[in-house]
Amino acid sequence: MLMSNIEIKALSPSPEIRAMLSEILIETVANGGSVSFMHPLSPEAAEAFWSNSLSAAGRGERIILGAFDGESLIGTVTLLLDLPPNQPHRAEIAKMMTRVSHRHHGIATALLCEAERIAIAHGRWLLVLDTAEDEGAAALVAFAADLTHGGHGPAFPVVLEEEEPGEERARGHRQQGDGEAPAADHGRSILTPLGGSNSGRGRGVSPHRRI
Repeated sequence: MLMSNIEIKALSPSPEIRAMLSEILIETVANGGSVSFMHPLSPEAAEAFWSNSLSAAGRGERIILGAFDGESLIGTVTLLLDLPPNQPHRAEIAKMMTRVSHRHHGIATALLCEAERIAIAHGRWLLVLDTAEDEGAAALVAFAADLTHGGHGPAFPVVLEEEEPGEERARGHRQQGDGEAPAADHGRSILTPLGGSNSGRGRGVSPHRRI
């Protein structure tokens, strides 16, 4: 159940925001999250990552969303927009994390839905994300599975298709370009068409999606 007092907004660079994002990243890595870092993650490395990521957001290359419970940052997700010129229809989901204390309250789902809304507003009708099958990534799979057609339940079945580890590592490193080490685990590629037709200009749910 979603907490009623949660506010979701795009994050701007500041020492306070970098510190809170770093805390979430360190906690996520310490709890086994598949976010391309190894435990133990130093505060310096976490802050350097977020400093670079927030700079990229300032250049319009990505949007970093934060979920706030009062003044506390309790979740974040990044929408990557700076993709190759032959993929103007596409955006990627990255660094989906929530504080351990606030999991199972719909925070991740709310962040992902806002990222989807922003992607559509930017003319991106295909969302892509890589995630582990376990390690708390259920919200990512559920997000793709639970999009509805007119609010009447899932519009199509969900199919899981596992990638080869080497393929996933190569793609994650090439597309995200964050400078972090690629993940070493098996993952899922979730392709979420947001448009209602092959042209990508519709707002309805496409009947074709691969998870």
